[in-house]
Amino acid sequence: MLTDVIEFAARLAYRQILTPRAVINIELNNMAGRELVYMQPGRQLPASFWFKDEIVSVGGTYEPEQLIGKAADVAIQLSLELFKKALWEPPRTLIVDDQARYTANRR
Repeated sequence: MLTDVIEFAARLAYRQILTPRAVINIELNNMAGRELVYMQPGRQLPASFWFKDEIVSVGGTYEPEQLIGKAADVAIQLSLELFKKALWEPPRTLIVDDQARYTANRR
């Protein structure tokens, strides 16, 4: 979902709607005690990871060029920040591979 949000922002930036910069903040509520899980059958995380905070947010301020040219990198970074808030620090390569698989399956 983070990939979709950032790609949408990149399209807006490309159309010069997000100028001079974009502030993107994704906030998840009622997260305390929720477990981080894969939604794909057969996939499991290496352990149990739980959110401790009631409100979990990720985001930042981005120049249009960052979104247009590096939307995938921005989405990966936000994903890593989100997972870290559940105390999971996966290798970046895992998130890159998952994102590539996700975007390839949408087309």
